[in-house]
Order: sequence, then structure tokens, then C-alpha cells
Amino acid sequence: MSIPDKMENIKGRARETYETASDRLGRATNALAGREDSQIFGKVGALLIAVGVSVGVGLLIRRAGAVPIGI
Repeated sequence: MSIPDKMENIKGRARETYETASDRLGRATNALAGREDSQIFGKVGALLIAVGVSVGVGLLIRRAGAVPIGI
């Protein structure tokens, strides 16, 4: 590989890295400013709902399986 080819390769990688960093910074800025929905809140909400449903079903199964003793 010649030196000009290596320089083009380095320029291309630097350009891609800059574009990626720029996109990430833009998304982070939008999320902090409230202009874009953050996916974190959706994931946390889904987790809380799943935990609530699991606990509720667990309580129902536990009570349904309980046998009164001595009655």
C-alpha cells in the first residue's frame, strides 16, 4: 500500500469516527433537552410493569394453593 492510499484510509476512518461521535452527541443533547424520547424511560417502565405483574401472579398462586389447616 502506498503512502497516499494509507492517508486516504486514515482520512476515511477519521471521518467515520467523527460522524459517529457527532451523531451520538446530537442524540444525547436532544434527550437531555427533552426534544427526543429517551429509550431508558421506556425500558424502566416495562421492567416495573413486569415486576408488578410477576408479584401479583405470584401472590394469587400462593393464596390459591394455600390449604387451611385445622378447619
